[in-house]
Amino acid sequence: EDVHLVIWNRWGDIIFESFDIDRGWDGTYKNQPLPNDIYVYLIEVEGYNYRGTIYNELLKGDITILR
Repeated sequence: EDVHLVIWNRWGDIIFESFDIDRGWDGTYKNQPLPNDIYVYLIEVEGYNYRGTIYNELLKGDITILR
């Protein structure tokens, strides 16, 4: 499967991006914890289902950090 994860802050700056299915976001930016806020994510996944046909999935939403 291919995966693409992008997370933005409220001003539209990309604060995290990954193409590795095993690498998730830990709520930091440049190794510093981010402040309480709402962050927007987009996850694109492409792979094969159990029948061997290709599927594409697009997931989007927001994450709220409360510390």
